[in-house]
Order: sequence, then structure tokens, then C-alpha cells
Amino acid sequence: MIATSAGNVVKLWKDDSLRTCMKTEKSAKNVQCLAWCGQKLGYLLDESVHFLNHQEEPHIFEKLGSKVVSAEFSTTNNHLVALGLYNGVAMLYDIKRGKLHKKFSDSSQSPVMKVILMPKETRVIAGHQDGSVVLTSLMTQQTFAPLEKRTDSDLVDLQRIPWRSGFLVGLFASGVIHQWDLFSPNRTIISEISGLHKGPPSALALSPINDRTALSVGLDKNIEFLDLKDNKLVKTIPTAHPLTSISFLNNGTSVIVGSTKGSLYTYDLRKLLVPLVEVQDAHHGPVSNISVYMTEMKVSSQCCQSYKQG
Repeated sequence: MIATSAGNVVKLWKDDSLRTCMKTEKSAKNVQCLAWCGQKLGYLLDESVHFLNHQEEPHIFEKLGSKVVSAEFSTTNNHLVALGLYNGVAMLYDIKRGKLHKKFSDSSQSPVMKVILMPKETRVIAGHQDGSVVLTSLMTQQTFAPLEKRTDSDLVDLQRIPWRSGFLVGLFASGVIHQWDLFSPNRTIISEISGLHKGPPSALALSPINDRTALSVGLDKNIEFLDLKDNKLVKTIPTAHPLTSISFLNNGTSVIVGSTKGSLYTYDLRKLLVPLVEVQDAHHGPVSNISVYMTEMKVSSQCCQSYKQG
């Protein structure tokens, strides 16, 4: 299942043919982010989470002190959700009990644009808009110093590599990508790719089937194909419109991309020049979020290798 949002509307697409399965009514507030809770799709408004296609009342977050801008549900406890707030605070919230579980704050008061809850609730990672990436151990309650960075620009996106435990990849507004190993002694940058995009980058996607393939999109209308192992840009793919969002599909060889025009496109990584599917009127505004429900996948290195050979 593929979920997309633009403004105050969420749509759920049945498969990569992009046939509409369900959509929400227009809400009074814009959707901040999308998050899967098992097979349920949650979409976050300022201080509440709503579930699409489930007969549940919205969960109102009590006394947060700021609006929610990012969220990620636990993979082992569907009632536990990590929240990133506009005031720079990250927290764990128990939606079944309707109360705060744990709260974390650090030196940055910049909005937490990306919050990551590591497997088994061992760590929470707060990616702040100002570029600070801060790790907190849930075992010791210790908040560490921000991860090393070599750019003064804002953080655009932050992703965890599914197949490499403790590895993070961050995309910055300057067109720089950093990769960190959280288990290294000083959690310093282990690789960097620079010179991406001729305009502001918008989003990052990491392969669900290998640990080397990544893509980024930007308002320069380009898709950047990246190799995280060799630390290089493999190819730039031009498109027709400024791009705002991207996600891999379950097969690991296709991606779905959203534009400022409200269009959606799916691409095969082995034939990136022409989209497989194009929906011009998917939304009536920029596609701000794309989230794909991921089933369990097997690790492979064939995707990047076959693209290089092609």
C-alpha cells in the first residue's frame, strides 16, 4: 500500500499502478506527516493522530506544549509512538493510555523535522531543522552531543539504513549527504557525498533491499541516483516538474515520486529515463509526504549492480 498527502488530504493507493483506494475528507489543518502503525496508516495533524480505514477515534496528544511535526511508531508496540515537536523536543507517547511515556530535550530548540525510533526502542534520534542530529539512549536515558556535520545548512531528511544496524544517512539543504555509524566510538561521519542538486533538495529514499542504493529529489526537477558504498553520484535523471517527495516500493527496484504540481510518478531504477506510471492530478497541491507499507524483504546487491551494467 502507498500513502500520499498534500495539504489537508491523504490518499491511499492500492498498488504501484496508482489506483485510488481511499482518501480522507479535507481537514481543517494540514497533514504534518504519515506513519505506519503495523498495517494501519496514521496521519498526524498538529496535536492528534488519525487512522485511515479503521474505526478509531482520533488520539489527541495532551499537553505537548507544541505541535507535532514528525512521528514514528514502534515496530514492537503499536501503542508507542515517537513524536518530534516544533519546539525542538522529542518524546515517546503511549496512545493507548493517552499519556506521555518519556520526554527528551537537547541543546537545539529547532523543530524536530525527523524523529527515528530504533528497533526494540533502544534509541531515539531527533533530526532538527537546523542540522543537529541528536541521539538519546533509552536504556541509560543519556542524551549525547549532536552528531558531527560538515555543513552549516538545514537538515532536509534523515533515514535509517534498514540493513545496517546503527547507520544513518542525512540529506542537507546544501546538497550534501552524510552517513554516520552510531556504534563507532565518536559517532563521526564515515562517508560524504557533495554537489547534489542545482536547487533545494527535498527528500531522500534508501533501498529496502540493499545498503548501497539511495535516491534524492529536489526542486531542480532532478532525481539523483547515489551509491553509498562508493560514496558517489551515479547518475542524474531530469524530470518535468520540481520534485518534493520520494519513496521506494516493496520490490526495491521501483520508486514513487511526488511533485509540486500534485503529480505522482513511478520509476524502475533500471529504466529511469521514462516513468512507468504517471498520475497528473493525484493531488491538488505539492505532494509533501509519501509513505509505503514495507513487507519483510531479503538483502540484495543486484539493483545497483544491474543499473551500473545497464
